[in-house]
Amino acid sequence: IAAFEALNGYGDSTDRALQARDKVNQQIYARAEKLEKEGKLAEAAETFDWLGAYSDAPQRAAAARETLSANTYAAAEKLEKEGKLEDAITIYLTLGEYRGAAQHAADLREGINQGILADAEALAAKLRYEDAITLLEQIPEYKDVPQRITAMQEGIANQQWLCGAPEQLLIAKLATDYVVVAYGAPDLVNTFEELLTFHGIHL
Repeated sequence: IAAFEALNGYGDSTDRALQARDKVNQQIYARAEKLEKEGKLAEAAETFDWLGAYSDAPQRAAAARETLSANTYAAAEKLEKEGKLEDAITIYLTLGEYRGAAQHAADLREGINQGILADAEALAAKLRYEDAITLLEQIPEYKDVPQRITAMQEGIANQQWLCGAPEQLLIAKLATDYVVVAYGAPDLVNTFEELLTFHGIHL
């Protein structure tokens, strides 16, 4: 191509250059189609891009990218349904604003954080501060988590037991005026908790 173009229109050099360029474009186009059929959509889109405005290359590049994004979104949805939320979030974030993927990832993250916070609060209510802190350390920058951790650490320091700290503690609310506290060996406390739950007692 360069050789024909260097002739500056001599003879049929211009037509020969155009023919050579068209042949190269056809080869590149075929290569892009092959990549697309093989499922290598990102590479196919990039190859179509090389062709510029040749034939329908711009539309084919856009279509390949759309299919790739749709497939990626579907993969993220599958992981989400399987409960693999961290993996799903990672994939959603790669999609940016496609179908609201970034916002959905943020919503999933918020749900995870709220769940961890609720579980930690439940443990703290049973004075299981160490376990609660372990959970909260997974989301150290979420809302007021640093203050909560500090408060729980202070709670641990202020606990006083005549015969040493119990292995497990349970606090249950009976009606509106009574609170029951059970502590001791985990198997006994767990059995007591199961009985309370069975009878509809609020924990």
